[in-house]
Amino acid sequence: MVNKFVYFRLLDLRNGSKAQKAFIDLTYNLLFLMILDLFYKQGYINGYYFITKFKVRIFYKYYNGFSILNGLNFDLRNCYFSYKSLYYLFYFSLLRVRYFYFFSTIYGFYSLEEIFYRDLHVGGVLYFYIKL
Repeated sequence: MVNKFVYFRLLDLRNGSKAQKAFIDLTYNLLFLMILDLFYKQGYINGYYFITKFKVRIFYKYYNGFSILNGLNFDLRNCYFSYKSLYYLFYFSLLRVRYFYFFSTIYGFYSLEEIFYRDLHVGGVLYFYIKL
């Protein structure tokens, strides 16, 4: 099940991106920080730093007035994907070109590409995806 706190923070993040803001201040928890770290490593945000003990400031990254976070979508159905179905999605699906998938696994949050490049051999719950 999608964590409601993280869900609303990601909605705020997407809405701030659509409004072309330079940064946004949000409250956080550990799960949201893991997602922010993943966004930073993938290059979707410029960075973030802690304002107070309970707030973090996130800086958006734009290219020609477009942010990749504009296409942030959620799957609220709690679809579990086995390793075999992730394998099909990674190697044979044509949708992989237009979407970036992020899964919650037993090892943490990983993108579809990271699951196979790190050779994890696990399935996961589709948490959110980004449509290009």
